[in-house]
Amino acid sequence: MLQLAQYMRQQAARQLPPGYRLELTIEDIKRAGQYEPWRGIGAQDVRIIRDIYPPRMTVRFRELDASGKVVAEGQRQLTDPAFLVNSGMVNDTDPLRYEKRMIDSWLRREFPAPAR
Repeated sequence: MLQLAQYMRQQAARQLPPGYRLELTIEDIKRAGQYEPWRGIGAQDVRIIRDIYPPRMTVRFRELDASGKVVAEGQRQLTDPAFLVNSGMVNDTDPLRYEKRMIDSWLRREFPAPAR
C-alpha cells in the first residue's frame, strides 16, 4: 500500500499545474489476481492472475490550487477490467504493474496535464 501511495503522489505531481497539489487517501484496494485456495497447499501463497480478478481501488481526493483553494474533490472507484489486454508493458516484472497502470489511467482522465 505504501508503494502505491508513493507512486500516486509522484505521478499526480506530474499531472497538476505548478503550485497545485493533490491530497489522496486510498480507502480500499484489491490487487489484480486472487488466491485460489482450492489449488492446494503448494499454491496457497500464489496470486492467480485472470481477467475475472481486475485491480480495484477506492480513493478520496482533494485538488488544491496554489492559494490552497479546493478546486475539485470527490471519491472514485477505480478499476481496470481490461488489465490483461496490454501484454507489451514496459515493466512486466513489477508486481504492482496492473495497479500502477490503473492509477496512471485515472490520473490522466481526472487531471489532464496542463499545456506547457
